[in-house]
Amino acid sequence: MREPSRGFDGMVVEVTSPDGRIRARLTGDRDVEVSFAHGAYRRYAEDELGHQLARLATLMWTAYRQEYLRRLSVATETPVHTVSLRGRRADFRNALADIAVDGYAPDRSIAVHSVGLLRWEVVIRGGTVRRLDEQEFLAYALSAVNDLLTAYFAASHRLKDEIFDLRLWEAYAATARRR
Repeated sequence: MREPSRGFDGMVVEVTSPDGRIRARLTGDRDVEVSFAHGAYRRYAEDELGHQLARLATLMWTAYRQEYLRRLSVATETPVHTVSLRGRRADFRNALADIAVDGYAPDRSIAVHSVGLLRWEVVIRGGTVRRLDEQEFLAYALSAVNDLLTAYFAASHRLKDEIFDLRLWEAYAATARRR
């Protein structure tokens, strides 16, 4: 069996929003780039933009997971879809799907909510599109997503500790208190 990390370098996933006016690119190291078609940003109302971004996030995470699993199958020489998880591994995977987290732009003009990184909701405060230019908006939106992902991965680490009884979260928390 080959090393699982081999083949993940250079992983890139690109998706387009359902309306075709927003593109997103995600690399294997979770670097995200988002761009609008020329002139598209100012044509959105906040509720429609939030809807398109939520759908884009769902498409992005789904495409990322599919590509990750495809590459994992190649790296381990085992088709991942044939691996049946049981016991604590199955419990962990199922619990991941229920993690609900939120993220916010620094001024709270953009709120992002997700459950299991599969169901997304993006709420944009009225007047935000008028107030922020495209690059400012993208910076605020990505900040909200990063806030959400930080919360998600912290919750997933706590969950892993709980299900597998690793006690790593306790050690981390104790170290953080001493700082």
